[in-house]
Amino acid sequence: MREKYPFVPWKDLAGIRDKLIHAYFGVNLKVVWLSVKEGIPEAKPDIKHILDEMSLESEISPQGKKNRLI
Repeated sequence: MREKYPFVPWKDLAGIRDKLIHAYFGVNLKVVWLSVKEGIPEAKPDIKHILDEMSLESEISPQGKKNRLI
């Protein structure tokens, strides 16, 4: 996934995750909220693009046929 979507700041995202998971009470909630408020809208087109591609790929099986739920 990292190779397919190199425009995603994977290391930054992992760093944020690590800080949130391991810092517990040392997390600055204002910084987290600012990141959510500004970062998610900025990344929304890229996130949508990735999710759309993943959805398309999951509809087609390796044999090139559409997957069925039944």
